[in-house]
Amino acid sequence: MPKNCSNASISEAKASTVSLIRRAAALLYDGLILFAIMLLFTGVVIIIRHDKAIPPESLWFQGILIAICLIYFCYFWIRYGQTLGMLAWKIKLSQKNGNPIHFKQAIFRFFLACLSLLVFALGFIFCLFNKEKLTLHDKLLGTRTYFYDI
Repeated sequence: MPKNCSNASISEAKASTVSLIRRAAALLYDGLILFAIMLLFTGVVIIIRHDKAIPPESLWFQGILIAICLIYFCYFWIRYGQTLGMLAWKIKLSQKNGNPIHFKQAIFRFFLACLSLLVFALGFIFCLFNKEKLTLHDKLLGTRTYFYDI
């Protein structure tokens, strides 16, 4: 798993902002991983249901799929400071002071990022106009992503 960067390397990496393209690429990687996990989960549910289809209006099923995404992102953000997609693109997440994010920040960051994606990705596009290159959810939560080259 990824090595933790020291606070010294975080301050050195401060100038290395993460481009919108790099963020999108990491999110695409994570999306592919989550798609595979959800496909596996769906297969298990269909087997348990004796090959009966899952109705599209099944709120329990949709809730579990959202929970899978929430657990994936929060676990990796809190434990390692990066998801597997972020690892591939050398992106780290931390609080502005360099400390790892905590559980509450991870939960809010997940839902704010999802909301941002649903609203034409405006929260992500915000980083193009922000002098610190922060996304809207990072700005609101006191977190930041940075590019590291170790």
